[in-house]
Amino acid sequence: MILFAGRLSDSRKGLSLFLEAVEILTGLTGLPSFAIWIVGGSLREVRQVSFMIDRLRALAELRHQGRILLWGRIENSALAEIYSRACVTVIPSHREEFGIVAVEAMMSGCPVVAANTGGLADVIVAGETGTLFEPGDSLALAASVCTYLRNAQQRDVYGAAGRQRAQRLFAKGAALNRVACLYDSDSAPRTAPDSCSRQSDSLTPDRLERLQTVFDTKELSISRANTGRHPVFMVEFGARQFIAKFFTPRFSLQASLFPSANTLSLARGGKISYCREIFNRDNPVAPAIKFFEEGSEPLIVTERAEQIEGASEQTDESVCKALRTSRDHNPLQECPEVSDYLSSLSDFSTSPTKVNLDRFDLASAILNSRMTEGELTLCRTHPQVELKRFQWLMNDNVWPIPLDFRIRCNQILQLLLESQDIIVEKPLLAHGDPKPEHILLGGSGEVLVADFEHSRYAVGPTDIALWLSFTGIRGRLETNALDVVRRVCRQCQTRQERYLCICWVVSEVIFFALHRFTCGESREMQVTHNFLRDLGMVLLNSEVIQ
Repeated sequence: MILFAGRLSDSRKGLSLFLEAVEILTGLTGLPSFAIWIVGGSLREVRQVSFMIDRLRALAELRHQGRILLWGRIENSALAEIYSRACVTVIPSHREEFGIVAVEAMMSGCPVVAANTGGLADVIVAGETGTLFEPGDSLALAASVCTYLRNAQQRDVYGAAGRQRAQRLFAKGAALNRVACLYDSDSAPRTAPDSCSRQSDSLTPDRLERLQTVFDTKELSISRANTGRHPVFMVEFGARQFIAKFFTPRFSLQASLFPSANTLSLARGGKISYCREIFNRDNPVAPAIKFFEEGSEPLIVTERAEQIEGASEQTDESVCKALRTSRDHNPLQECPEVSDYLSSLSDFSTSPTKVNLDRFDLASAILNSRMTEGELTLCRTHPQVELKRFQWLMNDNVWPIPLDFRIRCNQILQLLLESQDIIVEKPLLAHGDPKPEHILLGGSGEVLVADFEHSRYAVGPTDIALWLSFTGIRGRLETNALDVVRRVCRQCQTRQERYLCICWVVSEVIFFALHRFTCGESREMQVTHNFLRDLGMVLLNSEVIQ
């Protein structure tokens, strides 16, 4: 159930934008069935909205199916139950001074999708308690809502974080104490409430006690080491420094984007990420693990190493050498899981149908479950298969995305897929997330690669492609497709390797453009559009696809 709560006749509240987004949702495929609840408004306002809905074909059909309910004005005492029944509360306001609806929803454990305006940007922490989208953008609003409909784990994680934040900052006692401090001359300096910090990343008493037990002392200096998805702390013990990482439950970004089979888990983080790290503890390029234990919140402690400086094209040679060393670790031996993987890949190559894609996804999940103690998760293991997946999903209208981006993607996907039959070969180990912040320098100057929580077995130079996309495309205002292809050609020796690398680059930049768009950010999509626009002609003039 998708909830809108507010004054219906107040144009600032954005009800018309919400209805526009709902109409977009009705035209998408691969969405679970959903209902719309609209709360608020006088009897006269409800009649006006009802009149409008009955004259808009898609919305009238939803109402005929019993999937649109106009509640009108309800008692405040009933609001908590209304919020708790929703999978997401939508606040599409064009202007909002504070955003009490967001606080009420979060207090009830309901994640929020809201326009990035006024007080809403302070109440909601994007990527933790909900999503902020560009005001007035119905496509971005619809795309953001899609992720909550597809991924129950995302709803649970954001809902729990939202409730925790609302209780910490907006409960009556907390609010009154802060007001009192404003008038107390002896109070601490007046600062705004911590609107951006992740409570889940804080050094809780339980985490502190665990670290003191690990190091067998209370004389520790502990500070935050990152702002990532898991709480990571730098621990100073004597003259030595360590990195302590706690693995908290997360959700699969893939599950938020892709309609996936029910047999595959939506969960990420927690034990799954911990198991992948432990699987790679003997990897020659991984930082040495000094301590690990599973528990309710798994913990790994490693020696601290400095991040590599100037991670860019100038460091390609040393970084890619380390990534190749990592790829050669724990090679797959002949076994039924490998045979089934190759068989399903061969069948998909011969007959690329959605039935064969589902079989391949399951075979990939089973093959990679050795890293996750049997947990089956969607693992993207072959770049050409991923390009085909994107091609199908875009043609099936799974995402509400701008038409020009859809056309641009389809052009490059068709160019790459028609240049080479699907390559059937045994996958190798991939780190899966070689961001610049994960590239470290060991004590002897050797390159190390941290954070193997996304590792998987995959075909082709997956990590090299990811490294190039992180340092040459993603997050930039402008990209140069020619430079990226030249870097690919320098690091990949054969035509097949170069081709697979480009396929991975295209797959990853499309994936993250879509992901960021569903998070309310459109810049990544524009950068990707520009990169793909130039890439086609660069490939035709290189030795990658011909």
